[in-house]
Amino acid sequence: MEPDIKGKIVELSKKEEGEIIELRRDFHRYPELGFAEKRTAERAALEMESLGLSVQTGIAGTGVVGGGGAPQFFCGQIWMPCP
Repeated sequence: MEPDIKGKIVELSKKEEGEIIELRRDFHRYPELGFAEKRTAERAALEMESLGLSVQTGIAGTGVVGGGGAPQFFCGQIWMPCP
């Protein structure tokens, strides 16, 4: 593992900050009930596909898993509490 992985994550996050904020706003604009997050799952899958990841959908209902590509990885979780 690279010694300054935290620095790289911060650097890449700042580079993509506007897009990440817009994605978060989009998820909050369209809240969905637990285990009924169809739109959120579709959007997450599209975002992962745009990064060149292979995507599996329908995991435990509405779960999405992306992987493949280079040996680098990012793990994220989208959790949307019902207002």
